[in-house]
Order: sequence, then C-alpha cells, then structure tokens
Amino acid sequence: MRFLPSLPLLLVLLVALGGIASSHRLVRRDPGMSLDAKAPPTCGAGDMGEAESGVSAYGKISSEGEAFTRCCDQHLRCYCTCDGNISKQMCDETFRQCLQRGCIDKLDNKGHFEMRRCSTGWSWSGPGMVNSQVANSVEFSCERYDEVQATCCSP
Repeated sequence: MRFLPSLPLLLVLLVALGGIASSHRLVRRDPGMSLDAKAPPTCGAGDMGEAESGVSAYGKISSEGEAFTRCCDQHLRCYCTCDGNISKQMCDETFRQCLQRGCIDKLDNKGHFEMRRCSTGWSWSGPGMVNSQVANSVEFSCERYDEVQATCCSP
C-alpha cells in the first residue's frame, strides 16, 4: 500500500521549505521580506507610510496576467477620481478585491480550497501582496496619491 501524507503535513512542508502556495504555482518568499506585512498607508494622522525608492508593485503584479494588469490600471484611475467620497483607502481596498477576483478567474478548479487560497493569497498580508511589496511601493504611497490627485483634480 502506498503512503500518502495528509494535506496539512504537505502544507507544513511547503512552508518549512520556504515556499508558500499561491494561485497556480509555488511562490518563494523573499528572505528579507517581513511576514507581518500590512495594508498600504491610509495617509491619515500617524499613518503616512514611507515608500522604498524604486519599489514598484504594479510591475510585479501585472506579471501575473491581464486581469491583474487591469486591476493596476483601475487602481490608478481610482486615485485620479476627483470625488470627495472616494478615499485612498477605498481605492486600495477595491484593488485588493480586484486581485482576489483575478486570481479566482485564473483557476481551473474553483473548489473551496483554491478559492480560499486566492482570498488569503491576495489579502494584505498574503504572499501575493508581500512578494509584490505593495505596502512599501511607490504606487501606493501617500506622496503618489497626492500627486495624482493634484494632477487630475486641479482646476
């Protein structure tokens, strides 16, 4: 009789070996990347964030496919919305949800486990966001948001 390890044991082994399952492939975590990733800054009092020079999340995320590129384009358009009812946080959250939908749309098998992997993989602390360095990227910085707002919304 052939021995098959249980699914939880396989997941433990994947994480122990430095890989985290995401979408259709194994994503290697950058050894210098913090596991306590967070959402992009809200740009409110005490949360201005600080972008790392040259860190671009859009490029890494767009490499996941066309649906992900559309999410990046939609995010930039949202930042350019001159409606006082749409905040940076709303744009960032819509972006996160778009990535989760894009991941689900790419799935061949839309089972519970796979769909949950998309939800957690593209949560703010999930491997997709962590590996793309969204919280520290230039595109999600308060400075970029202010620049885009000034360009799009100035009279």
